[in-house]
Amino acid sequence: MNIANMSLGDGIGWGVGDGAWKSKEAIERRVEAWKKELCINKVFIRYSYPRAKSWAGGYRKYLALIKSWKRVIPVYDPLKDMPGICHKLGVEAYLYMSLFDEGWPLLSAKERKHSYHNNQHAQHTAAQTKFSYEHPEYAVVDRTGKKRQWGVLCLAYPEVRQHFIKRYLDSLKDAGYDGMFVCMRSQSKPAEFADQYGFNEPIRREYLKRYNRDILMQDFNLDLWRKLCGDYITIFLAELKKELSKINTKLGVGIPTSDYLGPPMGNTVIDWQSWMQRQIVDDLIVEQDSSRCPSMNIDLWPNDQGYGYIDPVRNSVYFMNNYYYREIQYSNTKLYISRQWDERSINEDVRLLQLPGVTGLVYSAFKHDNPEAVLKNDWRVKHT
Repeated sequence: MNIANMSLGDGIGWGVGDGAWKSKEAIERRVEAWKKELCINKVFIRYSYPRAKSWAGGYRKYLALIKSWKRVIPVYDPLKDMPGICHKLGVEAYLYMSLFDEGWPLLSAKERKHSYHNNQHAQHTAAQTKFSYEHPEYAVVDRTGKKRQWGVLCLAYPEVRQHFIKRYLDSLKDAGYDGMFVCMRSQSKPAEFADQYGFNEPIRREYLKRYNRDILMQDFNLDLWRKLCGDYITIFLAELKKELSKINTKLGVGIPTSDYLGPPMGNTVIDWQSWMQRQIVDDLIVEQDSSRCPSMNIDLWPNDQGYGYIDPVRNSVYFMNNYYYREIQYSNTKLYISRQWDERSINEDVRLLQLPGVTGLVYSAFKHDNPEAVLKNDWRVKHT
């Protein structure tokens, strides 16, 4: 059985007709259609975190365009109502959270001429969550300690892990969700090179303790450092799973088809094998793509690609046959392949579903409901 992945912000802001998800009735019709047309039994409902600090670049024409938009305010509470809507139709509801997507401050005018989120939006505006704005020390830092990758917080800090877990649990409270989906995608500006960030003090101390080398002052083993950075992702997921289990809520995680986190964040190791072996993750979604938007399929930072990534994407068929299935056959974890960044092909879908260990596929609800908006490929469409 498959999964529909819906971004409420994209649908409400740029969707058309029922695909704008403006009312409970529209959502019910769409979930029913997803069941019939996409064979889903789960919906991942994404909602962007509130951004407490925002900036505008002072471009009058751009700001005037924003003000001219007629904002669509739903007549229902999407996050609170979605589980009931899904359950009525026999579908599970997962709340979708982005782990490395805390936002960023506005770049300088000089930088924005060549470096921006994409050529359609977010060039002259920026925003951050309250937590990341008030605690810049928690952003991942480079070896000099002077440069940070905004939006990506270092999970080696217990305070960061505790903040995320509290945020996630508060979001689930009294809503009736069956699970939580944690996505490793990030809209943050890519690192200039893959091993640029990950030198925060807790990582430095732990590496020194384990291997008697100072990663800021001495040569060190890159593979061991990459593995150490990834250990904190596993620690976070294990801590989160422990809390979710108390409220009988499942955990899904989305990753690239690789052993590494990849663009735009770096060569941090993803220890998905231990997640399966330790029963940390109930649903593992692979083929996540952090370089493109799953709704409009556009490059997020087209002029800032970065370099030095290890094996950013592996062939999914080869990976399924030789890696995932070897682990998943001894685990209760369910494996899904994301199809959000590809043109839908029934033949390809059938082929992927026949791979060993694959439970289902994940589709973009926005793309399915709004093909005309995707064809326009334009986030600047006026709201109606």
